[in-house]
Amino acid sequence: MVEHETPSSVMFAVAKEFGKVSNKQLARLVLNTDRRFGDDKTLLSRIEEKTFLSREIVHSRPGAIPRSWLSDLGSAAQSLRSKMAAKLGAGADEKIVDELCGPSAERMAQALASYGEDDRLYGNMVSWLMAAELEDLSARASALVMLFVASGCLGDVHEAVRLTQRFVSHKLGHQLLTEVALEGDAAATEGKKGAGFRLALCRQVDGHLRMPSYPVSMDPEGTEIGLLPTSHDAITDVDSRVSRSHLRVFTDGNAWFVQGLGSTNGTTLVRAETGEEVVVEPPARAREAGAEPEPVPVYPGDFLVLAGTTRFLVMGISTE
Repeated sequence: MVEHETPSSVMFAVAKEFGKVSNKQLARLVLNTDRRFGDDKTLLSRIEEKTFLSREIVHSRPGAIPRSWLSDLGSAAQSLRSKMAAKLGAGADEKIVDELCGPSAERMAQALASYGEDDRLYGNMVSWLMAAELEDLSARASALVMLFVASGCLGDVHEAVRLTQRFVSHKLGHQLLTEVALEGDAAATEGKKGAGFRLALCRQVDGHLRMPSYPVSMDPEGTEIGLLPTSHDAITDVDSRVSRSHLRVFTDGNAWFVQGLGSTNGTTLVRAETGEEVVVEPPARAREAGAEPEPVPVYPGDFLVLAGTTRFLVMGISTE
């Protein structure tokens, strides 16, 4: 892979190298070609200029292409999948799925990460789409192409995930649901003061702590943890059974709390001093419909267990 690829250049390169779709063909799909400039030229005529196409579109940096230049990305993704399928022949959708959840997914994730985007969120969305019970293989291929195209055009993984979720719901008629855990879960309550320090979370995997640690925001809304969170600076280092928006950690200025966000598989908290397990939010199947989870105090040394599979050590960080 070429170093410092942009998400846009990865999108065009994969479409060309794998899907046999030229840069001009893809540009015509993702751009609003009727858009006019001051010299009365249209985008359609500008992309015929090799320098403009290469510099302003193919190798553009995230956010450099104005949103007004872009077409309906859902329709563009479906058209691109159709074009690639026609070129790839027999088994096309299976080839597209294998490519966009494999080497090209890694390539796009690396390009996003090089511009400060959350590559783990991109990988989480790919895994989510692979686990979703979509109608058929062509629907899965279309969804993966949508994520790839939205990420390439926007260079904003959070927005790309939101658009892909909307695409899957509205155009493919499928609601994405969290995979239900086979075993139940449990999780937290209690209190103490939290003044004088902030918190950070560190993922524990196979009994070992894995860097980096994730500082928790001091803002009133705190930090969201989930597979596909909508807020920036959220924690996405989680397993697939964790819900899109699973849990938040926050402070009221005097103490720290955790609160469930309506997750499917629930959260438990393990107290450092006693080993007691406290239910923060029970699994959806074990709670009353419409029940609002109460905030639960959390302290350094406690462990948070999300969906029974993702475990975080809660650490205190001095603010002095």
